[in-house]
Amino acid sequence: MKELRDAIYSQLANGTALTAALGGTAIYHLHAPENTPLPYVVYSWQGGGDLNIDPNETNESVQFVRVYAATDAQAGTIDGLIRARLHRQGLSVT
Repeated sequence: MKELRDAIYSQLANGTALTAALGGTAIYHLHAPENTPLPYVVYSWQGGGDLNIDPNETNESVQFVRVYAATDAQAGTIDGLIRARLHRQGLSVT
């Protein structure tokens, strides 16, 4: 799971438009530090596991990625940037 967390962080943090909109790499796993200024992104594992559909070790993982922002418009803009970095994109998991 650590490798997947690292891959998600890297995919988000390497998005220059996203980090510009956040004012830096305000991307956190599980929760943001107390008093973190808006906007920021938090992501966490929500579910999944082994599929058991064939002899291969195949599994699914559901990740919950959310943005906290001062306005709906700002949240919507950042959401679009997150979606562009994650939706239908490959992750480099090492």
